[in-house]
Amino acid sequence: MDELRDARLVISIIGMLIVAVAFVSLSDQILEFPPYVNDEPVTPVRLFGWFFAPVAWLMGISDRSEATIAGTIAACMTGTGGGML
Repeated sequence: MDELRDARLVISIIGMLIVAVAFVSLSDQILEFPPYVNDEPVTPVRLFGWFFAPVAWLMGISDRSEATIAGTIAACMTGTGGGML
């Protein structure tokens, strides 16, 4: 009986992960409809990159474009718990 309960738990966790990835994909697709900024779509990753750019500047990255890139990397690392980009 415990095996059946464990299997249900694993299936529930896998289902929640699939739904989380689907929501991220959906938000990316929804945010592609507004006008582009600098010929690129506005995505959650770009939004968080803009949000973390001042943090990158405080860390010593003075060039604005490099600070935005570093902010995007910091946002991805924060969002994934230090995992993959």
